[in-house]
Amino acid sequence: WKTMDIRIEEFSFISNNRAYGLSENSILYTENGWESYSIVDSVLVGLEQNEEIKYIYKLYQNYPNPFNPSTTIKFEIPQREDVKIILLNILGEEIDEIFKGELNSGIHEINYDGSSLSSGIYLYQIKTPNIIETRKCILLK
Repeated sequence: WKTMDIRIEEFSFISNNRAYGLSENSILYTENGWESYSIVDSVLVGLEQNEEIKYIYKLYQNYPNPFNPSTTIKFEIPQREDVKIILLNILGEEIDEIFKGELNSGIHEINYDGSSLSSGIYLYQIKTPNIIETRKCILLK
């Protein structure tokens, strides 16, 4: 076994008419109503020795959000490819190029400094040869 830290944003499933879920800070279980429990900092997940982690295309919500003046943009890509991340105003006009380059498959985080921008609602967008995905962020000064 090799121990790996993997952040799980959330998951849920239903088994025998009971619902279970895991969010960033708690485990939820319900049989007849909801109860919430705290969890430890990490959860051990077993992988077979040569099992490869499969990544997907995903653009996560930036954090913190609202932000002042910097924020982190997290995304996931399943293969090595060109990635471009841009910032758009609410009209969809590009106002800044946050990142442009080739990246390996996996989960990536980019820090963005919005100190030159005015307070407001913005959009950030990831573009690869295979997907375009957009999310909203708020800058509060």
